[in-house]
Amino acid sequence: MAQTKELTVPKELMGKGLGAYTIDEMVRLSQICQASGIFEDVSDAAQAFVKIAKGQELGLPPMTAMAAFDLIRKRLYLKPWAMAAKINTCGYGTYAVQVQTADCCTILFRRKYPQEGWKALPLVSYTFAEARGQGLAENSKHWKSTPAHMLYQRAMGRGAYMYFPELFAGLSVPPEDTPVSAAQCATHVQDLYGPGVDPTLPVHDVTPPPAAVNFATGEVLEDEPPLFGWPDRLPGLEPAQASGIDPQL
Repeated sequence: MAQTKELTVPKELMGKGLGAYTIDEMVRLSQICQASGIFEDVSDAAQAFVKIAKGQELGLPPMTAMAAFDLIRKRLYLKPWAMAAKINTCGYGTYAVQVQTADCCTILFRRKYPQEGWKALPLVSYTFAEARGQGLAENSKHWKSTPAHMLYQRAMGRGAYMYFPELFAGLSVPPEDTPVSAAQCATHVQDLYGPGVDPTLPVHDVTPPPAAVNFATGEVLEDEPPLFGWPDRLPGLEPAQASGIDPQL
């Protein structure tokens, strides 16, 4: 049985959670996975812990995370089948392989956008010529024996990170009613406050309210406001005799 590097959980992290598991539970799972000898790319429990922790960020169960990530040159790489699974289960993405030969693989990705619905995205392709130019075809037995499958994996990885980056960054999905464009934002404002005024429409005749009103009774006294004079000259109001101002002015 392979030896495991000792992992200890600081007291301040005891009982703390990451996803569905506490830190100390994840440490124990990491030690078990590494000690099992099943995962050959993991040399110690710390590396297993990193796989499980990254999986928790993406919503992957611990054992799935151990199998879904490749550890190559001290970097984690998510396998294409896990990318495809995330897209299929997110609820707003899907894909379909259009072409898969030994020379090229082309995948059509579709995504559901808020307030716009499902849209077909530009096709994503990966060719054997690209693989040869990057030095992949000559250095791997898999590229020589199953080139069509290897092209699919490359095309899936390219499209997944291009069109669904939030799924692999552990970010939350935007709400369904979130405006995503200026036009939709304007529509959202209209839903809240009603349509705005269109300056191109003709101006409607609006009868102005009466300007002369008896403020004591609310009675409308005249349709047109007085052009000159004091406010206390309005009908129904007495001149301000006690104000010291000559009412005849």
